[in-house]
Amino acid sequence: MTENTPRSGNPADDKTLTGLMKMTVQKAMQGMDSMMPVEVVKYDRATNRATVKHLIQMQGTNGDKVDRAQIASVRVQQFGNAKFSISLPIKPGDKGWLKAADRDISLFQQDINKADAPNTERMHSFQDGVFMPDAMGAGDAPAGQGDKTVIGSVTGGFYFSFDDDGCELKIGPVTFTVTAGGVDITGGTVTHNGKNIGSTHTHGGVIPGAANTDVPNA
Repeated sequence: MTENTPRSGNPADDKTLTGLMKMTVQKAMQGMDSMMPVEVVKYDRATNRATVKHLIQMQGTNGDKVDRAQIASVRVQQFGNAKFSISLPIKPGDKGWLKAADRDISLFQQDINKADAPNTERMHSFQDGVFMPDAMGAGDAPAGQGDKTVIGSVTGGFYFSFDDDGCELKIGPVTFTVTAGGVDITGGTVTHNGKNIGSTHTHGGVIPGAANTDVPNA
């Protein structure tokens, strides 16, 4: 049988009222949930609920590490308001933060349009938590974006960036840029109703020669 290792602490606190109070507060805090990094196990986009597992284990005084229990049916943070929202395609393996509410919010989650008292005396529990997705540093902006706001894929295959001077949309080799000076499209072709209207388009019924066609019709 493994013996318990001595607890860490200030030897000056041993057998003192101050030491007892510190230990009491520490034990109370150990039983209180606040925020932890977690990983998605499964996600239901229709209900916007996820099952998550903790990425921080519990450790006993004997040094043994124990996995924390998974938390099921956690509401996923969906940034927005009553008219608009941003919905992410959450997948198993995605990471983020599980934040515990201060009180039991089970009744509120049943009807978010109604104010109500806590259903139980439960406080600071991950049962009343919300999952907040986080790229965990994997979503750095593509090079050359400076101080622009960027929304895009982690691989850089697609992004939309903007600042006070304009915006840029990139999809693979195609870049669409809008500034006060106009619109610029590089890469790919530009079509309208299936017709190429880009720099390489051609016209039928025109006799080849040095003359230019007239201006576009209104």
